Amino acid sequence: MTESPAQGSETWVRDEKLGGLYVLHANGSRCADTALVDRAKTRSDQVHELARLEWPPPQQMTAVYEATVQARMPKPTHLTLSGGRLACPLLGGLGAVMDGDGEASDHVVRRYLYPDLNADGSLALDPDERLVWKWKSGSAKVYMVQGDDQLASSLVPGWGPRMGWTHCADDGGVGSSPTQIPGNLIDWTGRLTTTRLIYTARISVPAAVRQDYSLKLAMVSPALDELRATFRQVKRWQQRPTLFWGFHVRHEWVNHFGFARYPDRKKPLFGPLAPSDVIITGFRLPLGRTVRFHLPYHVGEPSSERVVADYRDAILADRPQVVVTGPNQHARQTTTPGVGLKKETEQATVWEVEGTVPYSLPATF
Repeated sequence: MTESPAQGSETWVRDEKLGGLYVLHANGSRCADTALVDRAKTRSDQVHELARLEWPPPQQMTAVYEATVQARMPKPTHLTLSGGRLACPLLGGLGAVMDGDGEASDHVVRRYLYPDLNADGSLALDPDERLVWKWKSGSAKVYMVQGDDQLASSLVPGWGPRMGWTHCADDGGVGSSPTQIPGNLIDWTGRLTTTRLIYTARISVPAAVRQDYSLKLAMVSPALDELRATFRQVKRWQQRPTLFWGFHVRHEWVNHFGFARYPDRKKPLFGPLAPSDVIITGFRLPLGRTVRFHLPYHVGEPSSERVVADYRDAILADRPQVVVTGPNQHARQTTTPGVGLKKETEQATVWEVEGTVPYSLPATF
């Protein structure tokens, strides 16, 4: 570890066991706050230090860079988390862009927070991780639930089917903002493994508009690229031929899981549609709220009940100390975009999980 010069009662300490992240020490105690760079340095020095980093995903890197340049990085919370766990240092969302034309990252924080791909396009698995199920799917939804045990409560108003809530540091406004799941995504794929539930899709954008699309998603910061070019050659993200987007929920984070069904789903003018289920999973944030994921699962073989049963077994095998209770039944009215904004009833079967950790980093890797 190396320390920066103390500023008041705060010192940012670089921790090589965390991939070089800086951890805040205040009044002699280690806090949960982390940073990509030494935040005690001048803003100019921080910007140049950021330009040397290669491991953060492009959306998150751009978000931190822009916030640093504009002096709007969230202030440290000085919180401490159980077990010495640490807050995520990144802004910009729970999902990350992945380069399907390169090798998977070997940075411990990058691999812990986001899925990644091998050079052949296959999912990069962790050591001893094994695939349990894989299925084709549709666009995911991500919600902020208004309380850990209120899974049927009202959701953040005004969100469309591709809007989500991203959160990195805590749920008190630090590092949180609405974000858009990329709209030009195809080949959605869900995977259940022995350590996590993973959701990925391929970004499909015509080459002629790739640069505009990359800028729209904040995958590229021209100012950051220009600065990086003073240190090394940079292959711009919009020029990469194969890009993916995805997120995962590690079993050690999960605080609820289950499935939901829409038995009254109807197709306008042409009668009812076949039932289409969703796999539900979610985790707590450090200050108590819950992020909830809806992952479409088209009824077939294996059934959604079988996938969820295996999900439960995988959680218990990976985290034998946890306690799973339920299931609990929830029903709520939802509105599906389209002609007339159709009303539907979501009937959810949900299990609660106690003994896991909130979305955060381990004290060390």
